[in-house]
Amino acid sequence: MASVVSPLSGSLNSSSLRPMPGFLCHFGGVLEETCILGVPCVTLQENTERPETILVGSTILAGTDPDRIRKAVHEMLQPRAKWSNPFCDGKAGKKIGCAGTAAKIIRSCGWKRDTYTRPILVLIC
Repeated sequence: MASVVSPLSGSLNSSSLRPMPGFLCHFGGVLEETCILGVPCVTLQENTERPETILVGSTILAGTDPDRIRKAVHEMLQPRAKWSNPFCDGKAGKKIGCAGTAAKIIRSCGWKRDTYTRPILVLIC
């Protein structure tokens, strides 16, 4: 049996979402977080600024009609396949470290920003 909790304040995180079988929301930031954390979500809007969550199957767009919301919640609570994360590949830290290393190499070679008319970007990861 599902239960309703008071609105959550601040940023959501894995400890607030993991125990939940699903989530109802009305704005895009939550859609990203629920998608990344593997928690299905029903969106209470007629459209969304995060359509990629619908495409991967983490979000059901229900609108504001009570019957559509009930159907969407029922669908959300059914077993579903895992979806891929459309927002990142989990390698941002490595890429940032690689970009920092490339910048150090370029500076150590004597490159100065005003020397060239076109920017130089070298990443070897």
